[in-house]
Amino acid sequence: MNNFENETYDEYLRNLFNTYPNIFLALIVTSLVGLFLYNFIENYNNLNNLNLECKLYKDSITEMVFELEKKNKIIKTLKERNNIIYESICDYLTAKKTHNYNLRDRKYRSYKE
Repeated sequence: MNNFENETYDEYLRNLFNTYPNIFLALIVTSLVGLFLYNFIENYNNLNNLNLECKLYKDSITEMVFELEKKNKIIKTLKERNNIIYESICDYLTAKKTHNYNLRDRKYRSYKE
């Protein structure tokens, strides 16, 4: 190595690798293992983030479905009440025209029960 000035960089690296082959092999293996571990950890973190997002979306969708079911029950109840009121008004008007109040009272009592 006393003629370092005359040696090219490629020759220097070749001589260095020939002198210490195990060190370079250990560096290469260590860097490959490090890259593998880094990618593994990144993928694991991404999966955890996706699982958390999926859980949040699932919870929000479940909550929205629950709210929709609640509103649907309210709408159904209101429709039923609306139909009862409409039929009662129709019966009242029919009874008023025909002067048959017993019919109206009988139907009204059945709705009330």
